[in-house]
Amino acid sequence: MDLVSEKVVRQFIEDGFAVIPGFLSPSEVADLKAATNEVVSDYCKDSQISIFRNQSRDTYFAESGDKIRGFYEEGAIDKAGCLRVEKAEDGLNKVGHALHTFHPTFRRITFSSKVKEVLKRLTSIKEATINQSMVIFKHPKVGGVVIPHQDATYLYTDPTPGTLVGFWIALDEATKLNGCLHFFAGSHKAKKVYQRFIRNQDKSSETLFVHTGEPVPKLPSGTLVPATCKPGDLVVIDGLVIHQSEPNTSDQPRMAYTFHVIDGSVSYSSENWLQPTSANTFEKLNDVDVQA
Repeated sequence: MDLVSEKVVRQFIEDGFAVIPGFLSPSEVADLKAATNEVVSDYCKDSQISIFRNQSRDTYFAESGDKIRGFYEEGAIDKAGCLRVEKAEDGLNKVGHALHTFHPTFRRITFSSKVKEVLKRLTSIKEATINQSMVIFKHPKVGGVVIPHQDATYLYTDPTPGTLVGFWIALDEATKLNGCLHFFAGSHKAKKVYQRFIRNQDKSSETLFVHTGEPVPKLPSGTLVPATCKPGDLVVIDGLVIHQSEPNTSDQPRMAYTFHVIDGSVSYSSENWLQPTSANTFEKLNDVDVQA
């Protein structure tokens, strides 16, 4: 089966994103869900309560690039710092950022021949390198808004165009009601990174990371395109395209597995929040052989 149709190629070029239906089989989706349950059980139930929105001041977040750690939704924590939800896992925003290194199921999917095929057909990346991975939950009634942003804000490469790609795989159905991704179609064509999220050079400050540059521009509403998905569908995301998601106001979950690929042949900024470590979580796709 040809995963990447000509329609997908055209959409990725024109819009800066593309949906590939049925990228994962139902059994692969079930495997990832089971693996997520393992991760939550092993790594997150007894972890400290870290709110994802507070990452600029959070050492727990800052040191998560070569680990698997859990982060909670702001709306799941009360003013006293206690969980508002009955089960801890129901308040999670995400778990990450090195699932691709430390869990065999995520590793098998991330380094699969299907990922290599998509990259070959849609990009000119020379040295595909996986540098972060996570499960994003978007739980019913708790999952919050994700403001308009570019992935290159957080994972800046130089040059940027064509050297950063996101893989977003739906593990539940993603609809307009439960917070599917929305894209400002064609916004990648500006070839500009509007804002950077970087390490604070002021070592005396409690703020570990700061934003520089300018917010992403407000674009015409007609360019906002929903990427609705069935479980197993893949959304491929250009690092420069502006995208967002609304809160999950439904009773249905919207879980997704996502990871990012950079071109290891270009410069990866030493100012980025995420940096390679001795744990070797920045792994070249072609150096890992898995059966998938």
